Amino acid sequence: EGPSMFERPAKVRRVSGSTSAAYTSPVVTELQGRLQSTEDELQTTRAELLSTREKLQTTKEELAATKKQLDDTRLGLLELNARFDSFSSLLGHPTTRAGPSQDST
Repeated sequence: EGPSMFERPAKVRRVSGSTSAAYTSPVVTELQGRLQSTEDELQTTRAELLSTREKLQTTKEELAATKKQLDDTRLGLLELNARFDSFSSLLGHPTTRAGPSQDST
């Protein structure tokens, strides 16, 4: 529920035989100015929000691409490590990581 001045005039008075509202044109002008200012701020805020959403979407896409690169690199390193261990064992050297126990007792 808004201010009562928007619902009905606060007072009615007679001026030279006519009826007019108690609030005057300068008050209405001020309120219109405030409304315009608020609408302008809202438009600016909407534009900033849209820009922020676009930046967020771009960042999200960049993070997804980076994660995929890291996952691919990790898999490549795991494969390389496995190959190194296999090659190392062919040469009779200990492996670089602990594998399953060779002892079956």
